[in-house]
Amino acid sequence: MSGAAATEKVRVIVGEDHPLFRDGLVRALTSSGVVDVVAEADDGVAALALIKTHLPHVALLDYRMPGMDGAKVAAAVRRDDLPTRVLLLSAHDESAIVFRALEDGAAGFLSKESTKTEIVKGVLDCAKGRDVVSAGLAAGLAGEIRRRGETKAPVLTAREREVLDFIAQGHSVPAIAAELYLAPPSPSACRRFCACR
Repeated sequence: MSGAAATEKVRVIVGEDHPLFRDGLVRALTSSGVVDVVAEADDGVAALALIKTHLPHVALLDYRMPGMDGAKVAAAVRRDDLPTRVLLLSAHDESAIVFRALEDGAAGFLSKESTKTEIVKGVLDCAKGRDVVSAGLAAGLAGEIRRRGETKAPVLTAREREVLDFIAQGHSVPAIAAELYLAPPSPSACRRFCACR
């Protein structure tokens, strides 16, 4: 467990703006016998302040909270290099939201549909340094990663691709320059980049 002895309870802060749901989370975690909820917050600003004060192993936060959402808290924790790992809970399962939250610095993302057992296990796994994503969210996340890979901006500009195509067709550097209306390259550039014909 990161920052805790194997027998030490996992110290957790719970951030959730709905009191009944927050109470349920606290009860579920404390009744596990292996988690110590050190503080509770009902908004993101308070949650971040409590993280800085208590430096818990895990901050279990609602994704949507007043003041500062859970993803912004995760980004601030990463920015300030705090040892706490942020595990987000949300009723929203849009893969783009999950992707952005993990990209911002969250260590995991669980659905609010998760069972008590799944939430406790998620917190413990998170405290051990593992990344946590609900099984129901994982497939959508994989699809989101694939989509983003396919739509990623090309590494080469359009002009660079044109030049590369001409080189692949066997054109010399002076011929490419003439074709694309570029200034003729210097002899040293020709020697550097390809054998001119």
